Amino acid sequence: MVISEPPDSDPAVRWPEQGLRQVGLDPVTTLRPLVRFGYQILRKVEPIDARYPRRVGIPVRRPIF
Repeated sequence: MVISEPPDSDPAVRWPEQGLRQVGLDPVTTLRPLVRFGYQILRKVEPIDARYPRRVGIPVRRPIF
């Protein structure tokens, strides 16, 4: 998965490994070809748990990370 990153974001804070593992993802790398924009690359390493996706409203009340 490739995600566009906002300027001046820290991928370690934005995408904590423990939270990503809960949904079967692993951080691969962060690319910053220019100072003001970048991409985070995540790889699926495990099947996602049956409890995901969650019902509408639940992610806002109980975020994974």
